Amino acid sequence: DDAVDFEILTGEQLSENEVWKRSQQHVLTHSPNAREPELHKLIIRNIIDVQVHDVVTTSSISISKASPKSANDVRKQSAALIHYSDELRKANQALRRFLYANVYYHPRVAEVNRRACEMLKKVFESYVAEPKQLGDLATRRLEQEGLHRTACDYVAGMTDRYLTEEYARITGDTAVLLR
Repeated sequence: DDAVDFEILTGEQLSENEVWKRSQQHVLTHSPNAREPELHKLIIRNIIDVQVHDVVTTSSISISKASPKSANDVRKQSAALIHYSDELRKANQALRRFLYANVYYHPRVAEVNRRACEMLKKVFESYVAEPKQLGDLATRRLEQEGLHRTACDYVAGMTDRYLTEEYARITGDTAVLLR
């Protein structure tokens, strides 16, 4: 969705992907008057619905066949009980390759990721250097879990907004708040 909004992906590129094509056909069959931007949102909703339905249905069959009676029975299974059907697994692999090739490695996305990594590193290093910056709850975990694990978990739990605010506070770079 964001990749289209930020003009990283075009409708033509999406139409090349089998998962997108199938959902687009389904939506247009059931909502022939749908137009952009609603059409785009309906297609995404359909993709998610198909994914959820497939994993629930396929997993339900696997669980019924395995008949586990305990969590330990689940752990003993030779194959995962929660999974996609073979058909959807293959389609998802193609979708994943498509997204990596066209979105995740796109120069604009790579720059955002680089900047986010820089911010995460700076905030993490600041917490390790001055653990008192960690919240009370996190500070209580220091003795049991160690400084690096506690700081890592604390940073991992941050929203994008909180990370940006902490980075600005730590570095004094308030311009980051405007980006």
